[in-house]
Parts: sequence; C-alpha cells; structure tokens
Amino acid sequence: MTGGRKVLAIGLVLMVATLVIVTRAAWSGRLESGYVAFNAGEYAEAKHHLNLIADLGDSKAQQLMSYMCGLGLGQPVDFGEAIYWMRKRADRSEHRESIGEQAYFLGAAAVDGL
Repeated sequence: MTGGRKVLAIGLVLMVATLVIVTRAAWSGRLESGYVAFNAGEYAEAKHHLNLIADLGDSKAQQLMSYMCGLGLGQPVDFGEAIYWMRKRADRSEHRESIGEQAYFLGAAAVDGL
C-alpha cells in the first residue's frame, strides 16, 4: 500500500469512527429524552423520541413503545401495534423470553381496565 492510500484509509477510518460516535450520542440523547417524557407522563413526547430509535433496534425503546401502545398511554389502545413492538424486541436473541412476560403484563392491564 502506498503512502497516499494509507493516508486515505486512515482518513476513512477516522471519518467512520467520528460518525459512529456522533450517532451514538444522538441515539443516547433521544433515549434519555424519551425516558424523561415517559416518566413525566408526557407520552406523545416520549413516543416522538422513542419511535425512531425503536425502529432502529433499541430494545428498551421497543419495550416502552409496546407498553404505550398496549396501555393507551398518549394514544388510543392498539394491541396490534403493542404486539408488533413486542415481537420486534423478541427478534433479538437476548430478549426472546421477555415476550411472554410483556404479553402477560399488557393482558392483565387490559383486564383491569387500564
């Protein structure tokens, strides 16, 4: 590899690393903003922050989206969308066992009239 190609390769690696760092910081900020809004009962604001990162695969955001949809927090109850988020979260191997727990919680909440 010539000197020019090495410099180009190093520049490319640094650019990709910077992009990853900036993206992670933005993702983390949206997740934090979503948690704050969720805990404050501002569910429309929470959904605004969490929806994008849930779509991108964040399991915590997917779980909160499932709860908000299934319990009608900040929106009409939508069990179909709640199950969508449960299944999307369960597609990740480390969360496969949690789909039953989430479904139980949402079903119990629905029976209790929440």
